[in-house]
Amino acid sequence: MSQKKFEQHSDYELFLPGKSWLFANPSHGCPLECSYCIEKKDSWFQNKITHLYSSEQTIEEILKSPKVMKDKSPLTFYNFSDPFLPGNKEGLISILEKLDSFGWENKVGLISKVNPGGKYLEKLSNLNNLKIGIFVSYANLNPGLEKVSSESRIELMKDSKNKGLKTIAYVRPLVRKWITTDRIYELGDQISGKIDAIALSGIRLTPEIIEALKDKDLPIPEVETYVNKKRDNDLFWETTKILREKTNVPVFWHTSCAMSYVFNTPDYNSHDIREKIKKEECGFPCIDVQREICDSRKTNSSDQEVKDIINRLGKDISFEREGQKIILGGSELTREDVSFVRQILPEFVMKK
Repeated sequence: MSQKKFEQHSDYELFLPGKSWLFANPSHGCPLECSYCIEKKDSWFQNKITHLYSSEQTIEEILKSPKVMKDKSPLTFYNFSDPFLPGNKEGLISILEKLDSFGWENKVGLISKVNPGGKYLEKLSNLNNLKIGIFVSYANLNPGLEKVSSESRIELMKDSKNKGLKTIAYVRPLVRKWITTDRIYELGDQISGKIDAIALSGIRLTPEIIEALKDKDLPIPEVETYVNKKRDNDLFWETTKILREKTNVPVFWHTSCAMSYVFNTPDYNSHDIREKIKKEECGFPCIDVQREICDSRKTNSSDQEVKDIINRLGKDISFEREGQKIILGGSELTREDVSFVRQILPEFVMKK
């Protein structure tokens, strides 16, 4: 293990730019007690919901925050919890309905293991402007790692798709020690016909998760670092092949790729640009139609547009261009800052 001490603790913030989304968390805490939960790393996290902002306060903060951009920021809500838990779902629908009434057209990913019921999903499907993607977190893992039933999540996929909502099977955490090939085939049978796309994701292991796994006498994956998410490429390719054949829908290795695909837009994290800098084409699983959509993006942000986005962070951050890359620099620059700028601009944004 190259990093003995975990240094990626997050202070709670209502808005926090993550790699795939701008996180908006009016509450935090979750009673589902999944053994691999990344929030175990944060000292403020508890196994119960703690409400910090009402829906009205959240809307007020959204409208004045420089980090939340109308029609541009890809948003996720209550990901320090679960958006469809009984303690969160009414606040969530109130926020979404208000933003929708204001004409906001942002992509909104809702990541859940809880079925909120048909009437609630109907309300989500009736939103006219926001682009809602339902990410159902389910990988058919070996027993003991999760308490939430498989049946309820499979039913959520079915109900969501039947309501006309964009539905993505979020197969995570995909870890060899926690799943068998037979279970992957079974997963394909379970979700076939109930989804529009599949996104695979690995695990980000921390000392806190390791302790939780030890307490339950569960297998502990081997990782090189606590900082980054671990992806087992051999397992990912095996899973991609099986699930493609079983479901006949695209399989992606990045959350933003799946979300962009279901709404026919270029990947807002520009993974394809990053990959084509290193080699001739993006080597991640995709389909031709989506590759063409990503290739069609116009990477022509003006210097003033770049400056305007950077200025929203309120820091002394410099930038330079290198082809389709925008390279940020500055002593105050964080990886959250890079994610924020990358999600807004069509170029690939990285740290110097």
